[in-house]
Amino acid sequence: MTQNIDELISFFDEATIDVLKSCGYSEIWDEQLECIQKCVFEEKNTFISLPTGTGKTFPALLAIINKVIKQNGKAIYVVPLKALARQKYEHFKKLFSNLGITVGISTGDYAKHEYTNLGDKQVIVVTNEKLDSLMRHNEPFLNEVSLFVIDEIQMVEDVSRGLTLEIAVSEIIRKYSSAQIIGLSAVIGNPEDFGHWMAEEVIYTEERRIPLKKGILNNGGLLRFNDKTSFQIKLRKNLFRRRLAPRTDQEKAERYSNSIDLIKSIVSKGEQCIVFTTGRKHAENLAFALASDIDSGGYKFDNEDSFPFAEELNESIEERTNFSDKLLYCIRNGISFHHAGIELILREKIENAFLDGTLCVLVATTTLEQGINLPAKTVIISDNTMWSSDDMAYMPLSVNSVLNMMGRAGRPGFHEVGNAVLVEDKVTDGLLHSRYAVKKPEKVLSQFKNVSKRRMNLNGLISSNDFIVEDKVHEYFKTTLWYTLFIEEFGESDFKKMIDEDLNYLEDNGFVEKIENIFISTKFGKIVSDSCIDCETAIMFKQISTKIIDNKQRKGLHLLNPWSVFHALLMSSHVMLKAYDKNGAGIRITVENLKCLLVDKPSNPTEQVEFYQASVIANILEKWIDEKPLQYLLDWEKGIGDKGIDEADIYNYGEIIEWLGDALVKIMILEGVPSDITDQVLFYCDRAVFGVKTELLDYFRIKGIKRLSARKLFEHGYDYAALKGLEYSILSQIIGPYYSKIVINHFKQDDTEKQSIFEEDEIYTEVKQAVEDNEEIKHLLNDHKPTIGIVTALTEEYVSMKHQIKNPQQITYSSRGLANYDIGEISATNGGTHSLILALAGMGNNNSTYRTTLMIERFPSIKYIIMVGIAGAVPYAEKVDDHVRLGDIVVSSEMGVIQYDLIKEDDERVEHRHHPRPPSSDLLKVARLLEMNESFGKYPWINYIEQQLKQRGLTRPSDDKDVLFCSTGTVTSHPIDKKRIEGQPRVFIGPIGSGNRVVKSSELRDELRETFKLKAIEMEGSGVADAAWQGNVGYLIVRGTCDYCDSHKSDDWHEYATIVAAAYAKALIEEIPINP
Repeated sequence: MTQNIDELISFFDEATIDVLKSCGYSEIWDEQLECIQKCVFEEKNTFISLPTGTGKTFPALLAIINKVIKQNGKAIYVVPLKALARQKYEHFKKLFSNLGITVGISTGDYAKHEYTNLGDKQVIVVTNEKLDSLMRHNEPFLNEVSLFVIDEIQMVEDVSRGLTLEIAVSEIIRKYSSAQIIGLSAVIGNPEDFGHWMAEEVIYTEERRIPLKKGILNNGGLLRFNDKTSFQIKLRKNLFRRRLAPRTDQEKAERYSNSIDLIKSIVSKGEQCIVFTTGRKHAENLAFALASDIDSGGYKFDNEDSFPFAEELNESIEERTNFSDKLLYCIRNGISFHHAGIELILREKIENAFLDGTLCVLVATTTLEQGINLPAKTVIISDNTMWSSDDMAYMPLSVNSVLNMMGRAGRPGFHEVGNAVLVEDKVTDGLLHSRYAVKKPEKVLSQFKNVSKRRMNLNGLISSNDFIVEDKVHEYFKTTLWYTLFIEEFGESDFKKMIDEDLNYLEDNGFVEKIENIFISTKFGKIVSDSCIDCETAIMFKQISTKIIDNKQRKGLHLLNPWSVFHALLMSSHVMLKAYDKNGAGIRITVENLKCLLVDKPSNPTEQVEFYQASVIANILEKWIDEKPLQYLLDWEKGIGDKGIDEADIYNYGEIIEWLGDALVKIMILEGVPSDITDQVLFYCDRAVFGVKTELLDYFRIKGIKRLSARKLFEHGYDYAALKGLEYSILSQIIGPYYSKIVINHFKQDDTEKQSIFEEDEIYTEVKQAVEDNEEIKHLLNDHKPTIGIVTALTEEYVSMKHQIKNPQQITYSSRGLANYDIGEISATNGGTHSLILALAGMGNNNSTYRTTLMIERFPSIKYIIMVGIAGAVPYAEKVDDHVRLGDIVVSSEMGVIQYDLIKEDDERVEHRHHPRPPSSDLLKVARLLEMNESFGKYPWINYIEQQLKQRGLTRPSDDKDVLFCSTGTVTSHPIDKKRIEGQPRVFIGPIGSGNRVVKSSELRDELRETFKLKAIEMEGSGVADAAWQGNVGYLIVRGTCDYCDSHKSDDWHEYATIVAAAYAKALIEEIPINP
């Protein structure tokens, strides 16, 4: 069943509904209704595990609109792939721009900062690695995020990338606890585990919107589906050359030939299909074999539109190679291969061509299973094995991977049914049905046991948090999926032992150091973390730096050339090297390169293979930056081994070299390598990205320009600056129409000349900053040990509190974003002095959570947090003892702070679901003591109020400014209060309401008073309570009242209210025993 989207009109305004309709969202499916209830109406942390095509993204879209438009928040949408990020970005931009919502995207891997204004956007699309990088760098705008959507969250099981995502989600849970999290996943076998890990609600079903027929094509050509239908496919068996199949999987040739005959039967009916393979070369070879068969005739489909599309692509391919020729040949025949090795802009054009029907077949690698929206009625899985480097053999695909690929078949609105076909060969004949077709989804597990990745992330945690108290280190990992899954089986003691071993490793190798009971990141550890490299790579880079310095000191020279730099970087464990001859036969290292070698040849035979593999690729990259033609490089390399690299690999290696090169240079700078050497390394690595000599680098400020065009412009005498304003007619004669348009469009942008894409200065600045941060942290830990933290939201509150502190001294904490504090003192009545730290958080619960968390983490000596500032009074004229007036003081009682807008709402009722977080019993005892002392005429805060008013030349607002309106808009008299001292505040101890919006309604105010017995309403206390409870620190809220939470708000009482709150806070702190 479905409902019309107009049913949401009570929650979203008509304009929002109209925009959603214009983008195709006219109906709400049953599967989506429950998701919308949990994600949007109740704003719960939700894990959604639904089959592909059931519209699980739509509830997340509505949650984003709710957070951004209705609550003025910010949302981050996380995906595993760059291509998927681009697809989501374009869709969001189209949808959200009509609602006035700004959208940004950042997919740069590792530690790049390619979007300086990213934090200005309201919705931000990022890849998993970019989220990790943003969190490692503690980007300030993360504090403003009120919603994280993690798409394809089941990717935590990925061996190479999964732990990065898991730790990032764990940090969101721990550090940004006030933000909502929505996890979107394909169907998995353990949804309840993910619910226990990251959500309050789990929504799960295996039922699809449209039926899925699962079929097996056996080796005899019989295609049998699970609905008992069957078809005979005529198999020719000779359509794929056996020499193209790997020696360890010769049956691949048979499967691919069978797949081609199956595809022929599908496209001849005018239908599209997606074919999955398990490798780039496999996808290319199968697509080429299919195109050749199409070219030979006998196919009944129209591929006329594919010819002009091929010509369009041809214009954008500047440097023709066998790879590009193969791609264009396939496209002319109405099909294409699809994998990450194809340039992103070409890949997007291919995807669009498939969507509009220009292409009838996509032969793709398994990465296409990860959420990219390309609907096809039929999916063919032509491979059932994948190469495993750990096992050095082809191993069966996982059940979940195959089920996800099957799930791509058929989409609502496009098809009435989906078909998924597994292709067998003579070895697997009769086996795939039981292996995959009838299987249920398997459990998705954690990669936490990966020691290298775990240590890399532990170093990142300590660095991004500046330091961690020893007994709290283990707590950081208790928000991981692994802890949720295995702690009962593994045991707390073994868990702690594992983490302690990692800490010892980090300390022994100089990533962290221990000061008393605190682990602090070293300069080296900070650089390694910010560079997003693993510990083994960092240690190797440190050894390289030592070797360079030693050579210069002992021999007075530094032998360095591009080959030696590339070879060293390629020896990193981050690099997946291609397989060549096992013993290095045929691979020669020149005498010159041997002299420049930065990494010694290992004695271990396995490591020697990697050494020689790196040598070959370094040779290729050296020729690449010398501007040798691509095809020359590929032809030269083919003589080395039986598994060579392709065009895409060269570009990918260039990007990896740039990233690792930046990391190497930072470590070199830290170790004292001279700048002439580090600059040289940076230029080598920058050149590797584009395959050019140094003089062409400046042209690559132009996004999309290629090296042949850059060379032509240089040879015609046009440097980068001279291109601005150059006429199209001149440009097109030099570099052709396609790249001329790219150049002209580039210079139409406002910020094209503001900065280079190269980051030499930034790299030196980062190292300098890491050194300063390390010294700053040590200074703070050694010199400042406050026991009480005071948080304010507004500048006026901060100023008033600062007036009550003795000897205030401003300190600046630049790590993790610039932050100013004031350190000061307040004397205790029982003798001694309290050391205080005062911080300005900004408005809202998100800001107060973030800043309180930072304060607790940065100053581990803190025992108590006190929130001091203004709030709206909740009057009760009918009950004089509960009647709070303007200028009064409200202190949180045992009920603490009540987050009144955390609700579950349905047609029948509204259920408030705030979590009880009582304040510190120690601080409440002091507040009750002050309350008791009032009966003896002791009001120390009154003196402090008068002193500050006099110092600042201020006066208390007159009583005629304290006007109370009833709900009808008429003035209501205040009751006579015999306990009230004229012209002075009265103190109330009671519940305080906290929410994410300003209350300007007397009706809502009175409703909240009746429901929760509130004495005041504000916007930060809940965030402080969350952070204090998370950090095992006591808290208390002290508020001065400045308005009545109605439409008659004014600023008359604001300044006075900040002063009375600060004065009471001082009186309270004075009564806190030094040694309670």
